[in-house]
Amino acid sequence: MNPINPARISQILSALSSPSERSAKTVQPSRTSEQSENRRVLAKLRSRLENRLSDLKDEPDYAAQAPVIAIQEMLLWEFGDRILENPEFERVVHQVAATLLQDERMATALHKLINKVTTSSGA
Repeated sequence: MNPINPARISQILSALSSPSERSAKTVQPSRTSEQSENRRVLAKLRSRLENRLSDLKDEPDYAAQAPVIAIQEMLLWEFGDRILENPEFERVVHQVAATLLQDERMATALHKLINKVTTSSGA
């Protein structure tokens, strides 16, 4: 599995939590055609995250599962669906989520993202 850069996860969290214009500049390359494509991809990540979280919203363990779902979706977006073939994927997801939740700043950012996504989706 490729190494996971904590700064990149922070950058993705920031992009997902920001208005579209700013997020495109935050995680995208400078070329306009690539920005347009990546903006759509970021919108796809946001949409998948909204769908997965809204499906989970009524579950009793929502608060514990939402950060894990968010990390799963971010890693899938960052590394592609082939990452699912790695037998360590779920362990890594849980480890990354636990590590992020131990860092107060990252935990706050993750929870803000989850609240924003679930609020914007009407869940």
